[in-house]
Amino acid sequence: GLQLSRKTELRAVFRSEAGRSGVPGPWAFGRPDLDAYYRRRDVAGSLALTHFHTSAWTQRLSYTVNDSRQFSANPLDSGSYTPQYQGRTAPFSFSDWVYENLNQTRRQKLNYQSDLILPHGHLLSAGADYEHESGIVGDPALNPASAVRDNYGGYLQDQWSVSNRFFAAAGVRLDHNESFGFFASPRVSLALLAHQAGADSLWGMTKIKANFGLGIKEPTLLESYSTSIYYQGNPDLRPEKTASFDVGIEQRFNSGRGTVELTYFQSRFRDQIGFAITDYMTFAGSFFNMGKSRARGLEAALRHNLPLNLEFRGTYTFLDSEVLEVSNTFDPAFAKGQELFRRPRHSGYLDLRWKPGRLTLGANALLIGSRVDSDYSFLNMTRNEGYFVLNLIGSLRLVGDMSIFAAINNVTDEFYMEALGYPALGRHFRIGLRAGF
Repeated sequence: GLQLSRKTELRAVFRSEAGRSGVPGPWAFGRPDLDAYYRRRDVAGSLALTHFHTSAWTQRLSYTVNDSRQFSANPLDSGSYTPQYQGRTAPFSFSDWVYENLNQTRRQKLNYQSDLILPHGHLLSAGADYEHESGIVGDPALNPASAVRDNYGGYLQDQWSVSNRFFAAAGVRLDHNESFGFFASPRVSLALLAHQAGADSLWGMTKIKANFGLGIKEPTLLESYSTSIYYQGNPDLRPEKTASFDVGIEQRFNSGRGTVELTYFQSRFRDQIGFAITDYMTFAGSFFNMGKSRARGLEAALRHNLPLNLEFRGTYTFLDSEVLEVSNTFDPAFAKGQELFRRPRHSGYLDLRWKPGRLTLGANALLIGSRVDSDYSFLNMTRNEGYFVLNLIGSLRLVGDMSIFAAINNVTDEFYMEALGYPALGRHFRIGLRAGF
């Protein structure tokens, strides 16, 4: 950052990340493909100029760029195999195919925002942005597609409070996307401090909150324009749309050392984008809009700082979801009446930490219930079993911001698959040194 003057500052952020990993395929059903690999390189940067015109008026002009290069390849034909799992056998053999797939995209955005503090506790924000997307997607050896898309947007939002007890925000964003046209996304958020208490009160602050909004998610350039037969783009894809509502209560207790939250949520989805194999002989696949679906449920969270330097965190989510309409029947996992793909009905997380001085010891557990999935191998598997994973962690602060840490993951050596065909790591550990500057 750079302070250009008493009222103007310039700030820049840059981030780069690169990696390579193997892509063994669904090796739980057959031999792993050891020569296949995936490379990714991401570069992101932003430059923002902020001017504090007055104590009540701030203007900000920013430019951001995100450049991503993803390359997948299977350089060798490792031979055919017949998928098998727990007594199930596919009706035919699957062949291995030599392929390359490139997904190289760049997203550039220019944004202007103005924030104005108005009387009676109002903060008015308004802005506009222009976004340019470009990329090369598909098989680099077979005339990959060059895609370009321009998007324009504008937004207006008002935030206000009344007597420091009632808080509200209402706004709308308007978008024009070159692929699918115009869309308006309104949103309203409300919060009420129904009860306030002193610092030493056993029954602390009570907050009631609610949100409603419409949302949209555009198809990626790969989903719309890819020329690879394994990930064939669909230029007729419509954007994903959602209407969401939630209402909840947050209650603090024990002099503010504990908090419990309970939230009911409900969402309606339309035109969610999914992927399906369209030819099991060649592994050809494409993207499609699912139709309509809905999700509703409850989320509960508990946080409490206990005596003896103990800290407890826990969450639980009950999700009731259903596919209401479907425009694609290639895979029974996406059939009408099914639950949403890979979304468990029950899930939760528990975390306990002990922090005596410079030492931290803890354990956390992840609980994921059974969920709809697809083996994509003609094994007729449409559900994935739930699992429980226990991890142990520890760290010791040495000097300053330097500490040594260690973790043992999946302590019980649980066998599970986050996605069918892809077993997770068994018991494993990490140890390292962390330093802050």
